[in-house]
Amino acid sequence: MPHPEFPKFDPAPTRERMRGRLAWAVVGLLAGTIFLAFLLVGLKRVSVEDMRTLLEPIVPAEVALAGSAIGFYFGGRAQPAKS
Repeated sequence: MPHPEFPKFDPAPTRERMRGRLAWAVVGLLAGTIFLAFLLVGLKRVSVEDMRTLLEPIVPAEVALAGSAIGFYFGGRAQPAKS
């Protein structure tokens, strides 16, 4: 009895979706941090000086992470798919 033929597995579409999701998640994290900071200062729950002290170590790390994720995402997309 012959074995059934299965299509060859191609991980590229799944990989691209996951790269996109990760890039959007990291950018969303950065946007959420900035939005929350403005909201808390605007509602006068936290002083500007306290928020600045809190955000000084967080925002640069998130910006670096977002830059790496976006660079990885678009860098991976620029390479042609190998067959």
